[in-house]
Amino acid sequence: MLRLLTVLFLSFLAPAQQPRESDPVFKVDATVFQVDAVVTDAKGQVVSDLEARDFEVVEKGKSRAVDYCSFIPLTGDRAALGPKSDGRLLPEELRRSFVFVISIPSIDIDLGGEATANFRAAALRGGVDSVDMMTHFVENRMQPGDLVGMVKVDQASGLLAQLTNDRTALKGALAKMRAEPIARDAPSIFIRTTPSITFTELGQQNLRAIRTARTAVDLLAGLPGRKTVILAARFMLPNNPRIPEGQMVSAAMGELAQRANQAGVTIHTISLSGMQRDMFGNTDALLRAASETGGTLTENNHAFNSVVDRIEALNRGYYLLGYRLPENAGEPGKIKVRVKRSGLDVRARSSALGQGQAADKIPDPRRKVAAALLSPLALRDLPVSMAIEPPPPAGRGTKARLRYSLEIDTDKVDIGRLEGGEHGFILEITTGLAGPDGNWVKLETNTHYFRAPANIPASGRTPVTKSYEIEVDKSGYYQVRALVRDKRSNRAGNAARLFNVPAATGKQTASGN
Repeated sequence: MLRLLTVLFLSFLAPAQQPRESDPVFKVDATVFQVDAVVTDAKGQVVSDLEARDFEVVEKGKSRAVDYCSFIPLTGDRAALGPKSDGRLLPEELRRSFVFVISIPSIDIDLGGEATANFRAAALRGGVDSVDMMTHFVENRMQPGDLVGMVKVDQASGLLAQLTNDRTALKGALAKMRAEPIARDAPSIFIRTTPSITFTELGQQNLRAIRTARTAVDLLAGLPGRKTVILAARFMLPNNPRIPEGQMVSAAMGELAQRANQAGVTIHTISLSGMQRDMFGNTDALLRAASETGGTLTENNHAFNSVVDRIEALNRGYYLLGYRLPENAGEPGKIKVRVKRSGLDVRARSSALGQGQAADKIPDPRRKVAAALLSPLALRDLPVSMAIEPPPPAGRGTKARLRYSLEIDTDKVDIGRLEGGEHGFILEITTGLAGPDGNWVKLETNTHYFRAPANIPASGRTPVTKSYEIEVDKSGYYQVRALVRDKRSNRAGNAARLFNVPAATGKQTASGN
C-alpha cells in the first residue's frame, strides 16, 4: 500500500518555483536565519500589523533580536483568480497547499463480543467523520488559490490523493469515499491481550501513517506558498516506556517534524477519537508533530468541521522573520518565537527554515521541464488546452471509449528548417491517462513535425490540434495529463483534466462508442 501511495504522491512533484513579485526576497548568508510565524488575537483572528521590534527569537536560552519582518497575506487577491478547468494553478497563483492524511485502522481485539464490536464501530465513525470534515473543507473553506490533496492510510485513495484545484472533482471523489468509509479490503489490526498486551501490528500501522505524512511533506517541499499537512488519526499509540511500539511511533513523529521544518511545512494534527475515551486516548505523539512545526493539536472535540475552519483561518497570512547569530555561534538549535505585545498568541516551528527555503536558492523551473507532466502547477510558456468528450459508462463488461484532444497555440514556437529542406517546427508531446487507482493506464511520448512558412508572423499562425482515443473497462475518476515541448526553444506547456467515468448498469453490456 505504501508503494501505491508513493506512486500517487508523485503527482505532487513539481519543480521549485521562482518567487512571486509580491513575495519578500531576502539574501541569506551563513549567519542569518528565517522562521515563519502566525500571530492571533484573543478572538483567534490573524494579526497582520506587527513589526520586527514586536518579536524576539529565543535560541539556546538567549534572546535574539528580529532584524526583518514581513507579513505575507494569503487570501487578499483570491477573488481575482478564475476557476481553472484543469484543476491547476500558475505558480504565481498558488497561495496555499493542504494535504489531508487520514489514519483510521480497523481493530480486532481479543476482549470478545461487545468490546470488539465497539472498536470496529469506532473505526467506522472515524471514517465517516473524516469524510464529513474533508467535504466541509472543500465546500466551504477551499479558495481559488488553493491546492488540496487527500489520502487514507491502508485504503487506496486513487486520484483523490493528487493535489488539485478542481473542487467539483474533489467533491465527487469524496462522495465515493463516503459510500465506503472503511474499505472492505482494508487490513484488520489484531491486538492480543493475553498473556500480555502486544501492539506490534498497530505500531506498524502507525508507522505507515507517519511515512505517508512524510512522503507528503517531501513532495510539498518544492511548491511555493504556504504548505500544510493535516494528519487526522485514531488509535495512535502513546509514548509510554511500557509500550515499545509507542516509543517507536513517538520517535518517528519527531523525525517527521524535523523533515517538515526543513521543508517549510506546518503539520496540524487531529485526534479522531473526539470525546470518546478509549485505551488509545493519549495524544502525545500527535502533539509532538504539531508543536514542533507551528501547528495545532485538536483532541476532545467532535466538532471536526469547526476544527478545519480554525486550521484554514490560521493559514490566511503569516510573518516571515529573520534573525542573526554571532559568527561563532554555529548552527541554530531549538528556537522559540515570542511576541512582545500583550494579548497575542504566536505559533512558530521549533527550528529555523532550512537553507533550501531561501529565495535566492530557488532554481529556474524550466531546467526541469519534464517534471511539468506530473506537476500540480500549470506551465504556460506554450499555451495548451484540453477538451474531453463526456465519457460513457464502464464496468460490468462494458468498455468506455474516451476521446480527448489537445489544442496547442503556435504563436511562440520556433520555426526553422526541417529535414528535407522544408520549414516548420517540432513538438514533443507526452500524454498519460491515470486510472481510478492512480496508476498509469497509458503513458507515451511522440515527436511530431509540422510544416510552416519560414516568414509567417506569430499573429497569422493557426493552433495545432491532436486527438486521442483509449478504451477503459472500469468506472471512477480518471485524469488525462499532457506536456507539450517545442524542441527548438524548449518552451513548454501542460494541461490536465480530471473526469468521472460513470458506472455501467446491469442493462449495459455493449461497448460505449
